[in-house]
Amino acid sequence: MRSAPLVLILACGLIGCPPASGDSADSDPSDLPLPSYQGPRVVLVLIDGARYTEVLGDPKAAWAPELAALAAQGCAPGPILNLGVTTTKYGTASVHTGIWNAWADANGEYEAHYRYPTHWEYLRSSWDLPPERALYLLPGYDDASVWKPSYHEDYGPEFWPLIVNEGWDDADVVDNFVAALDSQDPVFSMVYLPSVDGAGHDGVWEGYTAAVSEADRLVGVIWRELQARPAYAGNTVLLVTSDHGRHDDEHGGFQDHGCACDGCQQVMFLAVGPGVNPACAPTRAWEQVDIVPTLGALQGYVPDHTEGAVMEGLLLPY
Repeated sequence: MRSAPLVLILACGLIGCPPASGDSADSDPSDLPLPSYQGPRVVLVLIDGARYTEVLGDPKAAWAPELAALAAQGCAPGPILNLGVTTTKYGTASVHTGIWNAWADANGEYEAHYRYPTHWEYLRSSWDLPPERALYLLPGYDDASVWKPSYHEDYGPEFWPLIVNEGWDDADVVDNFVAALDSQDPVFSMVYLPSVDGAGHDGVWEGYTAAVSEADRLVGVIWRELQARPAYAGNTVLLVTSDHGRHDDEHGGFQDHGCACDGCQQVMFLAVGPGVNPACAPTRAWEQVDIVPTLGALQGYVPDHTEGAVMEGLLLPY
């Protein structure tokens, strides 16, 4: 069981941190129970490969009206930046760990995984949560194809989330998330929607924008389902982002991605819910690696392996 170092307590956000170890010279810190989690619930939705210009960057919200409506209620001051490799495995690693490109391919000892601790591991270890209260929802890939959290010596499989990999498409993932709200009572859920990226790679504009519209619809479903449950309504922060964008027109167009053009590096970000400042005004460009520190500030843990910082101005003063 882990606790946050005392010198870092002030870094914790809306609910503070678990108590620091060493509070009593006469007790073994490992024998001291952590308090039960009382903070806000958080849902992080990652829409794979949604180019900013088709989502929050479109002033007409032609394909993303639900996202635009949520952005109007919360904080969405502009794109955040993927300054690493703008592909899925590296982009998701940056989102989940707060470290650029923190990806490791499968080898003889481990399956494909992230090299550094993830938000799931920080949350579970800090608050002594069972796995079903920190979820990882994605389609029904075979187990070897599910990119795992870290094998870090201070965190690792003991603190992995409950991985729900069932179904075929984005709608199935959201159905599984809604069912989990009632059966698992999660305090953190990460919902991965991959279909936009696949449709983009097909190279058919109408198919790509239809997938954007479907992901947008599903984000609206998620928000309404949260508001329909007393345990979640008024007590849940929703974050929506992407792992990477797609080439802008000057660099080959929407079908592919992977370079450092604005289309690939600029990704959407919105936050809505209690504690989120709707008048947020960043003093610097926010980056993907800032997501994990910001989650820590929301849920009361200190991510001690990260290259990012809390998104200043996003959270209301505590």
